[in-house]
Amino acid sequence: MKFIILTIVILNSYSYGMSLDVEREMTVRKKLKGKLRVKSVNGKHRSIVAIIDSGIDYDNRYLRNRIYNPNKIKGFFGIDLTTKKISYKPKDIDGHGTHMAGIITMISPKSLILPIKVVSKKGTGIDSSIKAIKLAIKYKVDIINISLAGSTQSKKEKEEIQKAIDAGIVVVIAAGNSGRALEDVKCYPAKYKIKDTIVVMNS
Repeated sequence: MKFIILTIVILNSYSYGMSLDVEREMTVRKKLKGKLRVKSVNGKHRSIVAIIDSGIDYDNRYLRNRIYNPNKIKGFFGIDLTTKKISYKPKDIDGHGTHMAGIITMISPKSLILPIKVVSKKGTGIDSSIKAIKLAIKYKVDIINISLAGSTQSKKEKEEIQKAIDAGIVVVIAAGNSGRALEDVKCYPAKYKIKDTIVVMNS
């Protein structure tokens, strides 16, 4: 049985442009326990969540012990697709991927994460996004989280997301932070009309 992480009305204490101190955030959340509308998702099945984003702060002891290592590679902290040669140290460039990893592991304490970095200082490449989705399918994750948005659409990217859905993977996609309806903005991959994807908008 799969446990799906859906909503999260949560305290956002940090900006995405800063390095996220996950341990400090966890301490704050414990102090506020009962005051936040946050439910932990637990069960017998240990879900594997691919986080397609800006990387992860793998030096953080809370997160580094939650990383899924499908091939048991020594020194594996995820996958970096922004380098010429694939690296297993997807260093976070702006804190966004680390932020998402912190939220996911806090909401679902038993889950494992597979960070896949597709965001570099130059931005996000469609090719990297497509490769990331293919890897997530290959490693048989339960959930793919894509908290990214761009103005360019890609038939291949849409097809890979559909393949993930067909493989039984839950795909969660961010709808951007503009606060506008998808019909009024170019926001991909959220704007693809793919049945069974979960598109989430910031409130």
